[in-house]
Formats: sequence, structure tokens, C-alpha cells
Amino acid sequence: MTKQFKIALVKGIDEKLKVDTKYYVDSYHVNIFPEEMDVRFKDMFSRGSGNELLPKNGKKENAAALYSSSMLAFNFFHWINEKHPFKYEGVTYDKVVFEEQFRCLANRNNKANIDIVLISDDNRTLLLLESKFTEHFSNNSSYMKKIGPSYTNPKSYFCSGNSWAEIVGIYRKLASDSKKGYFDGIKQDICHLISLNSLIENQAARNWFNKESWIKKIYGIELNGNETFIFKNIVFTPKNNFKKEAAYTKTYKGLYSDFEVEVQGRGFLPTNLTFSMTTYGEMWKEFMPKLIWNESLKKYLQRRYLDLTV
Repeated sequence: MTKQFKIALVKGIDEKLKVDTKYYVDSYHVNIFPEEMDVRFKDMFSRGSGNELLPKNGKKENAAALYSSSMLAFNFFHWINEKHPFKYEGVTYDKVVFEEQFRCLANRNNKANIDIVLISDDNRTLLLLESKFTEHFSNNSSYMKKIGPSYTNPKSYFCSGNSWAEIVGIYRKLASDSKKGYFDGIKQDICHLISLNSLIENQAARNWFNKESWIKKIYGIELNGNETFIFKNIVFTPKNNFKKEAAYTKTYKGLYSDFEVEVQGRGFLPTNLTFSMTTYGEMWKEFMPKLIWNESLKKYLQRRYLDLTV
């Protein structure tokens, strides 16, 4: 991430804003709209695997970073409720949770953490969004290279073990052989898709989710696996005058497109699970200003993020 882009992030809030050398503000409160977060959302972000609101070892909380993708997600989607629904691709969503966890492998207690889950008004469709702000402004592939041996063992999975183990092997090798591409984003999406595949097709994975999920705790909803699951990467796309960031983003979008072809071409995913990529800019231009009733929030999002995106 270039200094030019970091300075732009500061200006999006206040040119006189005080940040440290890593571009963290004093508190996550500075990083969100409104400055106070509903107690339900506080619990979600505090208990998620990223512990976004909890300072560690005397350091500031992760959510205090100006480039926090979880706070980007919160700012864009926290307003959704029954009174103010979110209409997208013909479906009306009136419930939202953040930092929802799903079981990934059957033989390990690891979990996939999805940033945003929207639930439709009839509880029959889930839109699951993985938020990317600046993570893809690099060729980071450390996690993909180091992904454990369990992921290449078909017996580790709740379902579709042979297919997932083979895909993991392909992308671990690509990450090792290439320095071009944000392969860690692909690693995350593999884990998310494995988890959703498992939730749909395996009762044990579904039982765990229905006991532990925020969807159940907040809304009393249990899933049966027959719902429609729409998973999307939602990526921040910087303007072309941020040349380095724009180039990395273009590379990641190409890598993701190849990943889509690789997985979907195998035809093993359940028919009620689809995945693709979208961008914050696309969502905004298409319909979001028409849905957000709060004019102050719209102005905040425009100044803070949309002035920097394509």
C-alpha cells in the first residue's frame, strides 16, 4: 500500500486526523459510522476469530486500522433491518450478522470466518460476503504456501474430500511457484466454500452451526441446508491514479476468475451454492444510494471510501 493511498485514507475522515506510523487511529470508534456500535455487533466483532475490537499486548485493536476490511464491511452493511431492507439481485434481505463462523474440516476444530451474512425476509436465501479492502494490494501467499497437510487429505473433509484436496494442492503449488497474485485470498475462499459445502451436505456440520451461529442467537433461525447460499468476494477497487494498488487489484481479479473456472468446471458443488466476485464500487453505483435512508451515512461512505474507488 503506497503512502499516497494511506494519505487519501486519512483525508477521507479528516486531514488533521492523528494516526500512528501504521495508520491506526486512537480507537475503532473513529473508524465507524456512527461512532458507537450496537452491542450485538460489538459481541460479533469481539468474539470473531480476528478479535477485531480487543487490543492485544498493549497494541491497538485491529479495527482501529484505517484500512480495516471488517470496519469497511460494518460501515456499508450495519444499517440493514426489517424497517430498512437491502434489495439485491431480486432478493430482499432484512437481517445482518458479522463475523459468522462455519466448521471447515471434520477432523480439526478449525473454522471459517465470513465477514458479512445477510438473510432474506423469508429466511430462504443467505448472501455471504468476504470483504477485501487493501489485503489484495500485495502478492502475499504465505498462508496458501503453508496450508496444512490436513487440507490435502480427502478424509479430512465433511464432504467432497477428493475434489477439495485436489484444488488445495493445485493452488498451494501455484502459490509456491508464482510471486504474482494474492493467493491468500484464494485460500480464504477455499475455506469458506468448503464450509458452506459442508453445511449444506453434512448434518454434523449443520448441527454445530445451528448451535453456535449468530443467526441462531440473534434471530432464532436454524438452517436445514436447503436454503440458497450466495457467496461473494466483495473487493475494494482503487482508482487508476493509485497505480500500484490498481495493478495488484487487477491481478487478483484475474486470479479469482481462474479460480472460479477451476472449481465450477468440476461440477461437484451443490446446486444451491454459487460464488463470484463483486466490488464495493459496483454495489454502490447500481443501487446502494437508493436503499440507504441515512443521508449522513451516504455522505460519510462517499467521502471515506467511494471517492477512492472506481
